[in-house]
Formats: sequence, structure tokens, C-alpha cells
Amino acid sequence: MDNIEIQNAINEFENRLLNGSDAATARAALRVLLFGLAGSSAQGSVGDAVGILADQPHPPSIAASIVLRALATDGLVQDNAANHLARNVVYVVEKGLPGLSDFLGLRQKNQTYEKLDLLRGAMAWVEGQLAPLRVSYTTLGSMLEARKSILSALAHGRLTEFGGAYHLPEVRDAVVSVCSSLDDVSKIAATLAADVETCERVITDARRLATQYPSFITVSYLEPWLECALQRLHEFIDLCEAASPLLSRRAGQARTCRSAIL
Repeated sequence: MDNIEIQNAINEFENRLLNGSDAATARAALRVLLFGLAGSSAQGSVGDAVGILADQPHPPSIAASIVLRALATDGLVQDNAANHLARNVVYVVEKGLPGLSDFLGLRQKNQTYEKLDLLRGAMAWVEGQLAPLRVSYTTLGSMLEARKSILSALAHGRLTEFGGAYHLPEVRDAVVSVCSSLDDVSKIAATLAADVETCERVITDARRLATQYPSFITVSYLEPWLECALQRLHEFIDLCEAASPLLSRRAGQARTCRSAIL
């Protein structure tokens, strides 16, 4: 598979998980994706694909991230004595995501089942890092106050290592751009109308990530945060209109620009 085909396969797999497809349907997409990442034209089970990846000196980090995502989904990854899946999963993650493996403490465990238990909990840690994006911020100010903690969480080295498969750097850049635009709006400068127009455009651009790269990160975390940002932006403009004649004029100009955009 080339890069475009791999991205399409990731999208297919993620869409099936996001849409609540049954395990067999999601597993079929996972199988295609893993064989593609292994660079193999062979056919077989998910266990066979993971086995091919485990035999590689340097399996792709994307494959290791996908395996962790699959491992956290009930009924998706089926182990048995014949396919040595547990052992191969550990090999793929240890070699594909060495920093995250060390962070999770795999080296401190000797038994495969102990390492596998740690890996099953990896996605809980990942989603914990992303959790600030799901907070229901009540004001524009509270969103801006949370900017430092959100960006710090998204910049965690081990999350960055894991998130290459899910375009995490682009997600973080989108959050930075939206926060910067929200900050400009909050200053209520003479350029307020233009600042609001820019902010709405930046939010719209960021939402395209969920369309181009649908995944649990873009759909379940980034998209709710962007929707919250848009709501708080509009509420802020409404408050400005009611605050004073000068602010009302600036907010009215911003509302006119907003209507033109919509």
C-alpha cells in the first residue's frame, strides 16, 4: 500500500469503530490495514498480519498504534495458542513504539500476559491525555484559561509518538490556531469584526480534519472542542452587544460579517 491507500484503510477501520460496526466487520477492516502496513500481499487472519509485523526488525509505529487501538476494543482481537497473538502484539508495540512501551513499564514485566495487560490499558492513558478537549467550557475565558493545559497534554512525548497514525501534530496545530484566534477576539479591538471572521474561518478549517482523517481523536475529541469554541465565540459576541454602545457597534459589525459568512 502507498501512503494514500494506508490512510484510506485507516479511515475505513476508524469509521467502522466510530459507527459501532460489529466485531467481524471491524476486524475485516483491521485485517486489510495490518497486512497493508506489513507490506504483505498475503491473506489470513489479524493474528497472521500481526505475526508478520512482529517478525520485522522495525515495524511501523502506525501499526503499533493501530494494534493498541484494536486491543482496547472488546471482541476485536482474538488470541489463541496457535497464532501466538499476545506475544506478537507485545513485540510489535515494543519495537514500533519503544518510548511508549518504556513509559508504560513493559520492561519491568517478564511475562507476556503481564505486558499485554499493560498494553490493554494504554488507550485509557491516551484518552486521558485528550480528555481536556471534552470539557464543557462555559465561557470564552475558560477556554482560553485551559489552553496551556490542553496544549501541554497534546505535546506529551509519548502521546506524540502514538499519535502519528492519527495526525496528532495537525490536531495540535489546529487547537493552537483556534486558541490564538479566540484570544484576538477576546481583546475586543477595533478589528473585532475581522477577528471574528478569521476565528470562524479557522474553526471551519480545523473541522476538515475530522472529514479527511476520521478517527477517535478528530471525531470524539477535536470536533466537540471545536463546537464548544464556536458556541462560546457566538455567546461572547452577544454579550459584547449588550455591554456598551461602543462594544455593541463592534459586535454588530462582527455579527454582520458572521451573517455574510454563513
